[in-house]
Amino acid sequence: MILILIFSRDIFFAIYPYLLIMALVAAAVAWFIHSRQKRSKDQAGEPEEDDSSNPLEFKVALIFATLFVVFTVLTHYTLVYAGVGGLNLLSFISGFSDITPFILNLLQNTGSVAVLIVVACSMQAIISNILVNTFYALFFAGKGSKLRPWIL
Repeated sequence: MILILIFSRDIFFAIYPYLLIMALVAAAVAWFIHSRQKRSKDQAGEPEEDDSSNPLEFKVALIFATLFVVFTVLTHYTLVYAGVGGLNLLSFISGFSDITPFILNLLQNTGSVAVLIVVACSMQAIISNILVNTFYALFFAGKGSKLRPWIL
């Protein structure tokens, strides 16, 4: 939301109510699931393993830079040759990867695209990414996971 505010106040004021509602619903669902979990005595004192890998590693930066360049080219040519319909399709496809480069490219092209189109495409990319992450959670949780019924 901060990036959106930095790039365009108009888009921020159009999209923040939807993002705020999504955040509140996610917090309420997380609280509900957390409050329903039964903890055994041996789980309470056991610390979880900490993944100490750095999210700002060079490899991750290269992947982000590559995605940024790819989405810059795709967004530009989609707008030129396919118009808004192509941009809608690209917003759903971008959900299969990191959506930040796609949204940043949309925000940089705000002069040529209407605010509501940018808001709609951003929300479509976010929702598409959430669905992909849900399938990841279902796949990697395994059939015996206690969270699997909650995910479904």
